[in-house]
Amino acid sequence: MRKIIVLIVMLMSVDVYGEYLKDVLITPELKKAWMLIEAGQLEEARQTLIVCNKAITKKDKPLFSACNFEFAKILEKSNKPLRAAEHYRLAYYYSDSHSLKERAMLLRGDIYIKLGVYRQAKPVYEAFLAEFPQSNYIEEANFGIAQSLANMGMLQEALQYYEKSGGNLDVLYGKANVLQMLDRVEDAAAVYDEAVSLDVDNYYRTSDETLYYYGENVRKRGDLYKAAGYLSSVKGPVYRSRARISLGLIEMDKDNTKRAISYFESASKTNVKKDKLRALMLMARLYTKTGKLENARNSLKALLYLQSISNDTKMEVDFLLTEVNINDGKYAEAVDTMLKYVKDEKLAKSAIDFMTKAVDKAAISGVKGDMVSLWAKTSPYILSAANERVVVNVVKALEGSGKPYLELLFWLSKNGSNEAKVEAIDKLARIYEGLGDSKNALEYLSVVGQLRGESDELLRRQARILYENGELQGALAKTLELAKLEKDDIKLIRQTIGASNNVAMDVQVYENAVSEFGGTVEDYRIISGIYIKLGDKEKAIEYDKLILKENPADEWAIYSIYKLTADEKEAAEMLKKLGAAGSAIGNFSKSIVKGQEIEKMLKDYK
Repeated sequence: MRKIIVLIVMLMSVDVYGEYLKDVLITPELKKAWMLIEAGQLEEARQTLIVCNKAITKKDKPLFSACNFEFAKILEKSNKPLRAAEHYRLAYYYSDSHSLKERAMLLRGDIYIKLGVYRQAKPVYEAFLAEFPQSNYIEEANFGIAQSLANMGMLQEALQYYEKSGGNLDVLYGKANVLQMLDRVEDAAAVYDEAVSLDVDNYYRTSDETLYYYGENVRKRGDLYKAAGYLSSVKGPVYRSRARISLGLIEMDKDNTKRAISYFESASKTNVKKDKLRALMLMARLYTKTGKLENARNSLKALLYLQSISNDTKMEVDFLLTEVNINDGKYAEAVDTMLKYVKDEKLAKSAIDFMTKAVDKAAISGVKGDMVSLWAKTSPYILSAANERVVVNVVKALEGSGKPYLELLFWLSKNGSNEAKVEAIDKLARIYEGLGDSKNALEYLSVVGQLRGESDELLRRQARILYENGELQGALAKTLELAKLEKDDIKLIRQTIGASNNVAMDVQVYENAVSEFGGTVEDYRIISGIYIKLGDKEKAIEYDKLILKENPADEWAIYSIYKLTADEKEAAEMLKKLGAAGSAIGNFSKSIVKGQEIEKMLKDYK
């Protein structure tokens, strides 16, 4: 009884409900039905509205509009919102009352918002603003449009309407949520702080949407512990999976891989497709990062099994799968996947970067059997990107492969940095050396000398090529340019000294080398012969004696000393040594000795 009395008192003060109510409660039956609706006695209220049948037959528009308004209320409270929205539409359409029309239209829009049919809600609110520009409900209508736009993903537009929606808690939290969706973290934080300061009843904790976005805001500001508290409080099915994803990201920031995976796995079980995709992708990335490549593959397969995934998602899967394949040594698969994207203007650079990474790793790992085919597929793209470090690695991997190797060397010799260019030209020179093409070998070595500067190693190579080509004088000249001779250099000097244009000077270099590294009997004999030609008998005898030191029975050295020495006693001694030998030179020396004895006898006889 008390409740009915209270309702009667309220009805006596129409302003409590708004001006529109005067045009709803136009008969005793409608007033009674309204009280029953407010009391929750919906069936009794429906029975009371029998008067509405007359409105249809008599075509009484005010009564018909009021009846539809009350029927809408009954249906709304009976959890039949779509039917209620239709009756609010009829109430609006048949009413001549300004206040009733605006209230019916606004309530219809609110139903669509609650149902989540935002594309139907938005035009209702827009029509309201056009028809009732001076309404006291302008802020509510703007708020309805803001919510519709936000849920349709039109965030910037939604923000403009939130600015016109007043400053109650619903508006503040809605605006803050949109700012957070736009990743305007600091702007969102300022609005959240304002809303929370006014929210004495912690209203935000009853909204999963606000809890989620507020938690995201706090997470992005770095307070992981506080963020985890908000996100863990999200319980409803719509935002729970997103919150689990955010909790996984928090664990990733704390390097707690196991717990992060657990959250992502939980989120991947959702029926919200967008969240399932994100959770599976994050799992795949985390598995890839931690080297669990088979697990990463399984996550990506699960992604591809989802129905009607977008081309963008397929592309993202392909790129991540390529990364998995590269890390797993499956370079050919990685390259083949990326070849699908090199013609796409937006994705070409990323695709080429991945191909380059695959080829580089293949080259470093020494997969020679696959390098030729890999390079054939990727060379036009990698060379156009001019990643020299990778090209140098590929050169090493392709060595001995024939044409691809040579083509790459030629490319580097023209397009590489100074260091890479010199290295490529040097390798080409070595190839020509091996082929016996002295002309090209020397030409390339000359370029190496110009770019890198002359070196003893370069001079030795040039000298060897010249010698093998029969250019003894040039070979000797290159050898004599060496900054520091080595023992092996004596051999080439020995073989080319005879072609010297300035033997008097060059023989000194020969002598110095022999003195430093030690010579052979052959070296001593050659040097001795040179000094004989130069007329320096003493120097020639010096080297002949070195020969005798190595081989006291060397007849040619003995004979040379005999012929060159001015010391008669030494000459006689050498002659006797020769006479003791049984060779032709020894027999010749005996005849010389005998002749000398006869000559001496004749002198004595006289």
